Amino acid sequence: MNAFIRATTITFFIVALSMAPSLNESRLVYAQPHDQSPHHRRPADVRQYLEHLDRAERDTDQQPDKVVEALNLKPGLSVADIGAGSGYFTRRFIRAVTEKGKVYAIDIEPDMLQYEKDTIARMPVPSTVEFILAQPDNPRLPPQSVDLIFLCNVYHHLDHRSAYFSNVQLALKPGGRIAIIDFYH
Repeated sequence: MNAFIRATTITFFIVALSMAPSLNESRLVYAQPHDQSPHHRRPADVRQYLEHLDRAERDTDQQPDKVVEALNLKPGLSVADIGAGSGYFTRRFIRAVTEKGKVYAIDIEPDMLQYEKDTIARMPVPSTVEFILAQPDNPRLPPQSVDLIFLCNVYHHLDHRSAYFSNVQLALKPGGRIAIIDFYH
């Protein structure tokens, strides 16, 4: 049986929130190159989008402290934040796993990764973070490198989910978990 399917190997946490996000998505403008998948829309104004991701109201909407608590992250664990965007959850994961652990910040958008690097460099806590410029079909994580793979509002952007998660599962350590939080289903 495929290791990806065995429940003893991977625990999925899927939260499909039926409520609409607090920001009206129609206010964000996306640039759509003709050769790009509709799921991988690049914001026309990346800085505006990053500000949206880091807005204060998001703490109320997504309750990140409760999410991190539910994930039961401990010092020394390794976490992959796929579609890390502004680093909203990455920063919280760094605090949770401490300098004993490792966080992989993964995104397909180079400007977002640079923003995240700059933001994390100003954090007052030591951290071990690796920034990965991913491909839309592959997060490019090292094999058996992570205890938790985390996706927040990313799942709906994935085109070929089965193939994508086949790539993702290779990065999990034995007993690794995948957590998915998504507003859209």
